[in-house]
Amino acid sequence: RIDAASARAEAAAVRGAAEKAKLGAVEAKARSDAQQSEAEDQRAALESKLQCALQAVDAAVADSAERANDASRARADADDSRTLAESTRARLVEAESAWAAAEGARAVQELARSEADGARKDAEG
Repeated sequence: RIDAASARAEAAAVRGAAEKAKLGAVEAKARSDAQQSEAEDQRAALESKLQCALQAVDAAVADSAERANDASRARADADDSRTLAESTRARLVEAESAWAAAEGARAVQELARSEADGARKDAEG
């Protein structure tokens, strides 16, 4: 009887320890699942942040390319304006030269007229 009672008590203690171990394993599994779920949530949040950062980089690259194109167009416009200004300056020099030639021709004409008037007066007088 003592051996049987002792064996029953020992069996009950073993069952209790097994139940306790099983409960501990269930709790450990629940903690593990919770940690895994939290890790997955963090990974998803990081992926979302990474995606936003990549989109920001793409937008910055596109903006930079657009600004570079704008600068290139502005440079081309400035070159065109410079060419037009140089052409206008050359035409102005030509016009001033033509004006000076016309002034010279007028002066020669005036001198010829004056000489003709003097010769006419000499001839009349």
